[in-house]
Amino acid sequence: MPLIGRLSMDLLTLDVGTLPADQPSPGDQAELLGPGHDIDALADA
Repeated sequence: MPLIGRLSMDLLTLDVGTLPADQPSPGDQAELLGPGHDIDALADA
């Protein structure tokens, strides 16, 4: 998924326009950090 623009303190914009219909769509929320996500795995990505 392409990152659009810059990553700021509390905002990240991704281009989901080319994803299949059963994937996230414009306006959906995504959890990047939280109990279901390991911060170390994210840092390694």
